[in-house]
Amino acid sequence: MKSLRNILLILLVPLVISGCATTKGKTVGCAVIGGIAGGTAGGFIAEKAVAGIIPGGIAGALVGYMLCRDGDADGDGVSDSKDLCKKTPKGAKVNKDGCSDLDNDGVPKNKDQCPNTPPGAKVDAKGCKTIVCGEIIANLKGDVYFDTAKYDISGGAASSLDQVVNKLREIDTNLHIVGHTDSIGPEKANDLLSIRRAGSVKRYLASHGVDSSITTEGKGKRFPIASNDTKEGRAINRRVEIIATCK
Repeated sequence: MKSLRNILLILLVPLVISGCATTKGKTVGCAVIGGIAGGTAGGFIAEKAVAGIIPGGIAGALVGYMLCRDGDADGDGVSDSKDLCKKTPKGAKVNKDGCSDLDNDGVPKNKDQCPNTPPGAKVDAKGCKTIVCGEIIANLKGDVYFDTAKYDISGGAASSLDQVVNKLREIDTNLHIVGHTDSIGPEKANDLLSIRRAGSVKRYLASHGVDSSITTEGKGKRFPIASNDTKEGRAINRRVEIIATCK
């Protein structure tokens, strides 16, 4: 009988070790395997080592625990078998998965695709900063200026529009483009010129990938923002305004 028990012990110990290694994270499976082998080994230990004073079941449980116990390599309080972030810095607060939130954006490390988000930034489910339409529009400089009697997009106007394009590509907006002129020339001619200026800006934005609902309007010389009595004032009045609203 003792020989049979010894044989069982020899056969089961490798089985337990293998079982524990291949059932990482499955505590119940490991406990069952450990209990079987531990019980057998415990009976042997109780009989041989402590002369039956410790019951075989208790000794078996101890053996099962020793064989199947889980570790916590990074010391974060989450066992290795359940730890999804195994190299957490010492002292960092972690969630039930053993993951910290190093940039304090509310998204744990294992799900955070943007781990260095600036403090206070609004983020999406991936931990990446969300693009806030209202903030972009508030900082949008959308005025474009034209030479006298011209409506084509010059170098300076193109540079200004390129900056607008880069901003508007990030958000979904409705655009209303309003053309203006200075006071030089007949009113009807200025009305037509202001409409053409607005149309030029619309075509430029659309051709550069601004996917927005765009409407245009020409207001001629009726709404100056500077004095038309000076060269500098007239240059400011020859403009197109880009008015953006979030969808």
